[in-house]
Amino acid sequence: MVSQGKDSIKINIKSALIAVSIISSLFPNGHPITIDGRFDDWENVPLSYQDSQGDGVSLDFADMKITYDNDFLFIYFSLHFGEFLLQDGNAVHLYIDADNNPETGHPVNGVGAELEWIFGDRSGSYYIMDGITGIDQNDLTLRMAPTITNNEFEIAIARTSYPLTMDGSQMLVQGKVMITDSGNNSDQIPDGNGGVSFSIGEDYIIPPAPISFDKRHSTDIRLITHNVLTSNLMNPDYQEYFQRMYIALNPDIIALQEMYEHTNQLQSLISTWFPDDQWYTSSQFRDNIIISKYPILAQDFMTNSSRTMVALLGTESALGSDLIIFNSHLACCANNESRQNDADEFAANWRDWRENGNGPFDIAENTPFIHVGDFNLVGDRQQLTTLTEGDIVDENTFGSDYPLDWDGTPIADLFSRHSHKRMGYTWRRDNSSFSPGKLDYILYTDSVLDTAKHFVLNTLTMDSVSLSEYGLNAWDSYNSSDHLLRVLDIAVPDQINVDPEHLTPTQIKISNPYPNPFNPSTTIQFELLTPGFINVDLFDLKGKFVKNISNNEYSSGQHEINVQGNNLTSGVYLIRINGQHFSKSFKILLLK
Repeated sequence: MVSQGKDSIKINIKSALIAVSIISSLFPNGHPITIDGRFDDWENVPLSYQDSQGDGVSLDFADMKITYDNDFLFIYFSLHFGEFLLQDGNAVHLYIDADNNPETGHPVNGVGAELEWIFGDRSGSYYIMDGITGIDQNDLTLRMAPTITNNEFEIAIARTSYPLTMDGSQMLVQGKVMITDSGNNSDQIPDGNGGVSFSIGEDYIIPPAPISFDKRHSTDIRLITHNVLTSNLMNPDYQEYFQRMYIALNPDIIALQEMYEHTNQLQSLISTWFPDDQWYTSSQFRDNIIISKYPILAQDFMTNSSRTMVALLGTESALGSDLIIFNSHLACCANNESRQNDADEFAANWRDWRENGNGPFDIAENTPFIHVGDFNLVGDRQQLTTLTEGDIVDENTFGSDYPLDWDGTPIADLFSRHSHKRMGYTWRRDNSSFSPGKLDYILYTDSVLDTAKHFVLNTLTMDSVSLSEYGLNAWDSYNSSDHLLRVLDIAVPDQINVDPEHLTPTQIKISNPYPNPFNPSTTIQFELLTPGFINVDLFDLKGKFVKNISNNEYSSGQHEINVQGNNLTSGVYLIRINGQHFSKSFKILLLK
């Protein structure tokens, strides 16, 4: 009788699991995905399909996930090995059966696809009623990331686009997705016929909380970087768009690219917009220029191509040290070789500057730097790797690799989203065949510099109330340039752990991880003066979530958090510690 009881329990549990599975399929859930080239927000999205390894020669597809929010259908896919560029030089096709009917649309492997998109051609076709219409990225409101070579990608297509609504005759509810490569022994997802099924529920995905333009603390130093598109900033026909945005943001440091003309009038223009402030303007370095409320103590070119300038700002009284700003406008488009050469030279010159003092001017040890600008990274990932990790490709010319941060680790790549939408692109031109992408970067020495608020300003994503609050028009960002403004607030050390509501010090003291580098474990000590909630997460260097280390209430007093590296591979990781009114990050290096 006991055995029968256990069997009965097993049957009931199995039946319950089947029921849960059926209910889940009937009532799917969407997810708040940010298209920014990081993938930690996909962790909670269930796997839609897992492709076997070794069945593709050129590209070997791995995982696919499909989800949605109120506006977009999201698709994620990865490779088992290697990497490629999604927007160019490939023969990858995306097929979507928008009405879940194999008898309509373009027949391919058991799917009737209303939409066919060819990533390498940056074009597609819409199939309906036996007709074929050519479409471009703007017809789909297509958003993809990253814009550089990678082994995983995320894609967003507007749910209201006419291929997915079949000219507005339906709401997208169910469908199938297929991704294929071309050529001999090419791979596809799924391996068999019929596509990967998805369903869209009636759940509402809460939009992101808007990022206000106010600084978290008045002493934070606000930097903005902006490619102003062939000197549009100095053109009277465009100045109203810039003026509204710059006044709304109230920056302390402005780094500009594509400033080719009338730069001698820049200081006068900015002073007109901010008459109560003293402004200092750098010289013009090719098309790069910096204007600042802090004196410019020294300046020069950083690379022989003239595409990167460097300036030393007198921020010691405000920041506790002077601040180095690198401002770059790297070569466009298919010029991978030029960008890599500049990246190699940058790392080599920084190495020579630090080790031998052979720099444009003298700097003190541990002087923080921020590297901003339009990097035009639309090709090989290696260029970004060199600019963050100091991994030099042409060592015969430029010498050995050199870690760029003062503590011997890579510098940080800041990922920012739009202030009012879950998107991370910084460049957009709707009449281009290229979909929006992240071209504008903020890299910084996170061993000696802390960030506060940061975001991308895209007025087209802002609601009317927010636009009115900041004195903006919806088309300001689009009309001013094809690049969006990036905003970074630098946290002044005394104010890093500040309660943003009441501006009182947070009751916590945190020590640096020790030992660091480490193997097999490192420890963080902290002291709470009052009880509080502490969350500690571990990320890899790309910002991908690895694991949660702690998520608990702690009593007042001293505590330790231990990070084990037993199940991790060697490399650099980020520890992020969050409390109610503070956030602190550390880089740790695991050496096995």
